Amino acid sequence: MITSFVKLNSLFPHVHLLLIGRYEEDRDPLPQEIRSRIDSHHSIHAVGFQPDIRPYLTMSHVFVFPSYREGFPNVVLQALCMGLPVVATRINGCDEMILENQNGFLIPAKSWEALYEKMILFVKDPDLVIKMSSKARTSVVQRYDRNLVWQAILMEYRNLLADVSQLD
Repeated sequence: MITSFVKLNSLFPHVHLLLIGRYEEDRDPLPQEIRSRIDSHHSIHAVGFQPDIRPYLTMSHVFVFPSYREGFPNVVLQALCMGLPVVATRINGCDEMILENQNGFLIPAKSWEALYEKMILFVKDPDLVIKMSSKARTSVVQRYDRNLVWQAILMEYRNLLADVSQLD
């Protein structure tokens, strides 16, 4: 992500990157070169872990989530609910939430080139941000209404119980 952003920022100095969350020192530590770049770049703002990310989402235009190992990333749902188009990697969870070219884009994992290409689309075309923003929240509300999710979980539990009772 940092490589993509630095290249983008060199062409569009008004663009900023807001990094939210902890560094994963145990699982996947960043190389020192990348950490130094984050710390020294004038347009990168690392704010660490935040218990409430809504204020940060409200100051954003696009949400970028280049993870390559997630289950079901709630943060993507949060961003979409706040009306942000999303660029995310094509991994489990994200590939279910992102409707390609409607509320965001999916990119291959670990591809700084693909990430750069999608980010530059948003910078060059503010109308694209507006178009996708208008569909972001609706895409979540229609597909992830909590009552629908609760019903799906309840059905799964009932199916599991039925399977177990057949074993007796």
